[in-house]
Amino acid sequence: MAKIYFIDSENVGDSWIQLLSSMTGEDKMYVLYTDKSPYISYESLLQVIAYGSLPAFIKCHEGRNALDFQLVSELGFQMAQNPSEEFVIVSDDNGFDAVVRYWSDKHYRIRRIGRKFCRYASSAKKEGHSEECVLIQEEQSVQAVMERPLPVVYEAFRNSQETFREPEPAVVPETVVVPELTAEPEPTTEPEPVAAPESAAALKPAVVPEPTIAPESVVAPESAAAPDYREKNGTVAVPGEEQAEERKPSIQETIRAIVYDCRSAQPEKDAKCVYEMFFSLSMSTLTEVNTALKIFIGNEAGNDIYRELKEHQECRKALDDLFLPTQKERFLHYVGIVLERSELKELNAEELGKFLLRIPRKNLNSIRASMQKEFGHELGSNIYTVYKPHIKVLNKI
Repeated sequence: MAKIYFIDSENVGDSWIQLLSSMTGEDKMYVLYTDKSPYISYESLLQVIAYGSLPAFIKCHEGRNALDFQLVSELGFQMAQNPSEEFVIVSDDNGFDAVVRYWSDKHYRIRRIGRKFCRYASSAKKEGHSEECVLIQEEQSVQAVMERPLPVVYEAFRNSQETFREPEPAVVPETVVVPELTAEPEPTTEPEPVAAPESAAALKPAVVPEPTIAPESVVAPESAAAPDYREKNGTVAVPGEEQAEERKPSIQETIRAIVYDCRSAQPEKDAKCVYEMFFSLSMSTLTEVNTALKIFIGNEAGNDIYRELKEHQECRKALDDLFLPTQKERFLHYVGIVLERSELKELNAEELGKFLLRIPRKNLNSIRASMQKEFGHELGSNIYTVYKPHIKVLNKI
């Protein structure tokens, strides 16, 4: 049974290219696009060319939801022509789910997948996993991640919480039994036999200090502290456990978890870059944030990270708290981030930033000429190549 794919390119960009390696000769693919669809890279273009005429491209009229309506129209047409095939809508827009339910009720084979499924399907093909396995992975892992109220912190932190709970059974008998010792001093005649034996003279030095030390160091802390350690559910907690359970992930941990979820090529390095980026950019300027993430991290992972950050209000508030107060500080900081991720390690970020603040930045040719004049032709050209993609972002800071 062949599959027929319908690509919402305005929504998923070029992630559909990763499906090509998992398609058979009987499958078909229709890529619906407009002038608003994201551009694809040369590397992606070469992958498409390698598959010849397999993807068919359909230019759509523009307008609000125009591509979506045309995609559904093409879907209906293909269903009439090939009713026994399987139909797959490739989009992160869950508005298509109503279409999927409608035709599923009429016993057509149809489903919707997102851009993350495309990535998983490509890796699963290489590893020999079935498509059903990929579907389960997407439903249980990807969608669960996207719906969580706040990104889950990495496994080490969750394991540390579990280790705090392990000592509880050992603590209960001690704190419950010890107070009973203070309730048995009723017989007043018992202390006399302890002091009476003459041969017990060696015991006297040990007996004298006990009344002043033991009640304070042993009995008092247990009886006084026990109520403080009790939780509302009646269990006894180890000191410090309550603080560990109530601890929320820091913004650095949250960003790190998001970057790992979005399968960045260099997660540790990219997580640091994303965190540093928000000293210069605010979540109130989403266009610049999205542009910067795609330049720094790459189109696909950058878009995924942007979507994750945009969805979490707590995360957005914490990011805006990083925002530096003055335009000059934000500008110089961003210049430093770009320089750190480049090969131009010998340059001084502050001096370069002040130079970029001085020169006009509206015309790319004049920027390149100014850099070549200031730093020499070769170094100036290299600096221009590194900063050219960031000029629009720098001009908005």
